[in-house]
Amino acid sequence: MKKLLLWNFYSRKDVHSIFSPDTNFTPQSGTWGLQGIVRVPDREGDFVFFVTFGKSQGEHVFDESITEDGVLSWQSQPSQGLKTEVIKTLINHDERLNNIHLFLRAKTGDGYGYFGTLGYLTHDTQREKPVHFQWQLMDWEAPNEFLRSVGVLPVEDAMTLSIVNKIKTKNAIEFVDPPSPRTRRIGTSTVEFQTRKSPNYV
Repeated sequence: MKKLLLWNFYSRKDVHSIFSPDTNFTPQSGTWGLQGIVRVPDREGDFVFFVTFGKSQGEHVFDESITEDGVLSWQSQPSQGLKTEVIKTLINHDERLNNIHLFLRAKTGDGYGYFGTLGYLTHDTQREKPVHFQWQLMDWEAPNEFLRSVGVLPVEDAMTLSIVNKIKTKNAIEFVDPPSPRTRRIGTSTVEFQTRKSPNYV
C-alpha cells in the first residue's frame, strides 16, 4: 500500500487503500471509484476530493482553478444546493478539527496529484447547483516540477488571500486548548467571489 505523501501521484484505487482499506474497490463505480466528494470512513467531517480540471457532467462544465496564492476555486456536484447536507457540512468545515484531502489532475486518464489539505475561505451565496467554493491549500506552495507534471498552471490572483489559521511550530511541542467552533460562514456575493478568483482588469 502506498503512503500518503505530498506532491505524489495516486490512482483512485491507491487513495481507497489508504483511507478505506477494509472496503471493496470497484473501478468506475461506487463511492471511491466514481464520486468526486468522498467521506472518509470513521472520520466524521473528513473528506477526499477527486478533481479533474475542465471535466463536464451533463451540460455543466466545471470551472475550477488554483491561484498563485494557492486558492482553489471549486464547484460541488451540479445537483447540490446550499441546503444539501454535505454542502452545509463543507461550509462549516474547520481545518483545525477535520481534513479535506485534495487529489487533482488536469485531464481524465492521468494519475491524481496529492495537494494536501484544504481550509475553507468562502462560498458564493447567490449561486447553487453547483455551489461555488474557495479553499486555501494549506500546504501551498507546490513545487513547480510537481505542478508541471500535473499540468496545472496557477492563475494570477486579484486579492491577497492569506492562509487561514495555519500554525507553524518551531522545534517544540505546544499544548493548546481545543479550538472553539467557528460561526463565520456567511459567504460572499457572486461579484466578490469572482473578483477573488481572477484578475480585475477594470
